[in-house]
Amino acid sequence: MLSAVNETRDHPAGGAGAIPRIRDAREDDLDVLADVLTRAFVDAPYWSWAFTDRRGNRARRLHRFEKIQLRGAFLKHRVLRTVEDCSAVAIWIPPDSPGPGLPLRLAPHAALVFGRDAPRNLRAGRELRRHLPAEPYWFLMGLAVTPERQGGHLGALLVADGLQGAEEDGVPVILETSNPANIGFYRHLGFDLIDQYDIPACGPPRWFFRRDPRVG
Repeated sequence: MLSAVNETRDHPAGGAGAIPRIRDAREDDLDVLADVLTRAFVDAPYWSWAFTDRRGNRARRLHRFEKIQLRGAFLKHRVLRTVEDCSAVAIWIPPDSPGPGLPLRLAPHAALVFGRDAPRNLRAGRELRRHLPAEPYWFLMGLAVTPERQGGHLGALLVADGLQGAEEDGVPVILETSNPANIGFYRHLGFDLIDQYDIPACGPPRWFFRRDPRVG
């Protein structure tokens, strides 16, 4: 039910302290949003493991991958939500969209970005999919806020925006994180920890969270 997010929740701005306007991302936003994702995740546990080279090279490779991922999100009809200045982004997979993974046409480009690190990331992706439920659900594939705007509730607003779509569909929201700093954040938003494992090949832990639709 893509329209649950795409058409019904452009939050208006206006005035001091107003809720930032949340809107659909456009194709001409992708470069800026790839930079937001890169800056937010370059030192995150998963990406520090996924790219085994130095931080400077890791940032360049991650930026290239995030551009591919965002392009794939458009091709797979996923839901990309951002705020007016593109300082935050949420990537959602609704129940009627293919699960995590890139379109086949983009997979070779991602393999070039990962290079010698491709096998470990492919294995990590397979393990992730093995832990996802079979029932319909909304999946929060990515949530990032540019460092200058972190702590200002943009992330929570984008999560709430997606939760409304799941509520309208009557399905749960599933997400995963490899950053222990995020555990309290998601619990505060009403998510329950449902699973945890260590990513193969000496990877970091991965925690899975779930929030069921509220009744009444």
